[in-house]
Amino acid sequence: MDAITKFANTMNNIFYYVSHPKETGLVVWNFIDHESYFICMLVCLIALALYLCGWEKGKKVTVSSTMIFILIKMLSTAF
Repeated sequence: MDAITKFANTMNNIFYYVSHPKETGLVVWNFIDHESYFICMLVCLIALALYLCGWEKGKKVTVSSTMIFILIKMLSTAF
């Protein structure tokens, strides 16, 4: 009986987020906002290491990753 209740609650949550796209967008945006630091900084450090090894595009990726992180934080603050 407990498994059926758990399944019903899970299906209710799934149906809620599918039928309310604004709530789904907020959940996705909050995840992106929370995890953007680690993702962008990891990309930045890897690109910086590759640039130091001679990959010319590494400089552009490093700057782009930093700018994307700043943009995400700016948009997160605005909303």
